[in-house]
Amino acid sequence: MSLENFYFKKDYPYRVEFINRCIEIIRFSEDEKRCAAYKNLVFRMMNKIVKKNIGNYLNLTRAVYNKNLIPTNNELIAECYLVFDKCLERYIIDPNNNFYFYYNKSLSRNFYREYQRLLKTNKNVEITDYLIHNEKNLHSDAEADLNAIKHMIENLGFNDVEKRICFSKVEGQKTAVFLEQNKDITNVQYNKGLKRVKEVLSFYHKKGEI
Repeated sequence: MSLENFYFKKDYPYRVEFINRCIEIIRFSEDEKRCAAYKNLVFRMMNKIVKKNIGNYLNLTRAVYNKNLIPTNNELIAECYLVFDKCLERYIIDPNNNFYFYYNKSLSRNFYREYQRLLKTNKNVEITDYLIHNEKNLHSDAEADLNAIKHMIENLGFNDVEKRICFSKVEGQKTAVFLEQNKDITNVQYNKGLKRVKEVLSFYHKKGEI
């Protein structure tokens, strides 16, 4: 069985408070089997982060790697698990912290460092080949980024109104159009929701997590 099927065959909902509690158990419980079970559960909840980062990494490296040297999906998921393991140790458990963003940032940095290493060691890469390859992947990358943004919105603790405002902003929708299409939301509710959205995004941006 592949690691992807083992860990990510089923989607698990992500809840910030529950994840923080799981990490507390992983760190402080003396029951090794219990710790292992919670650890596997939390990693399974990282499904979308792992797949997104692996996809981004492969899109970059296909122009750099010899086809025979491209890492297998199992190898890349194993690498993601090693980063995950380190993040569990270093993450600060706090109601204001979100492990989802902490892990995503760490994983992105890890793969970017590996990609930079490959560029330095592979002298046979033609810049034209590199540019052509990444141009072909531009559209798929944009779709992946959009899906990642939508998933991020779902995990920031917004209420229904705030989520709808976020999605409308992602789509570039004007306020008047939004209110016309969402008649159950008043102008006052919209402004209040937009203010909180900005505050939450600003908070995580200052922490360097988005």
